[in-house]
Amino acid sequence: MAEGIDKKTITGFCAASLFSLLSVLSAVLSSEYFVFYLVLAQIAAFLSVDRAEKVHRSREK
Repeated sequence: MAEGIDKKTITGFCAASLFSLLSVLSAVLSSEYFVFYLVLAQIAAFLSVDRAEKVHRSREK
């Protein structure tokens, strides 16, 4: 794997994208679960950004 790529961070961003897609799809289908998927997407994105920042800081040293 190339230097600078963190598997867990990429997986988190992919999960956030998937949850966002599910949220839109659920909203289009008039399901009430779209809010749940939207919250999961926000949490996954936040945790991924936090991890990416920590990895970046540790590699700067």
